Amino acid sequence: MMYSIPTEWTLDDFETPWNTTLSDTDIEFAADIYPEKEPEPAINLLEILQDVFRDEKEAKKLCRLYERSLVRLGHALGLPTNEDLRKKENYRIILDALFDA
Repeated sequence: MMYSIPTEWTLDDFETPWNTTLSDTDIEFAADIYPEKEPEPAINLLEILQDVFRDEKEAKKLCRLYERSLVRLGHALGLPTNEDLRKKENYRIILDALFDA
């Protein structure tokens, strides 16, 4: 790619417009500098939490989380937690997912 050069900047009326298209050379150069990364392995947060909290008694530690954190944890698990629900309701949604899965 080449930078835009307006005519006013040159002595012989040379100019180049804005280049908005990548050439094959641009693409090859970028591929050399930024090689594709291997995708990160997906983690199953639900399985991790099930390992951490072996039973509901142990999982009561989740109640120590702030309301917003509990909702975010539910969202990360793909659960229908919601800030409009009471904390107990969000907690129950997460517990049901942990121990009914």
